[in-house]
Amino acid sequence: MPTVITPALVAACAEVLATGAQEIVPSPCISVCRMDRERGWCSGCLRTLEELREWGRADSARKYAVWGLISQRIDNFQ
Repeated sequence: MPTVITPALVAACAEVLATGAQEIVPSPCISVCRMDRERGWCSGCLRTLEELREWGRADSARKYAVWGLISQRIDNFQ
């Protein structure tokens, strides 16, 4: 399944990055869990396997960094 950048993901990304001060950083998961082999990330949330693996134990700073990477992927994808 090819990667689809949904308006909901773009909006969530913008909201999370704009606030930047939440103690609990929301997951970008949208329950579309399929890896895009060509790009190397999930077609739903745009995280790599390593980012998916580390999410549960990552601190807030790392989670914001991952959201930043997702933002870059959205920008580069369009």
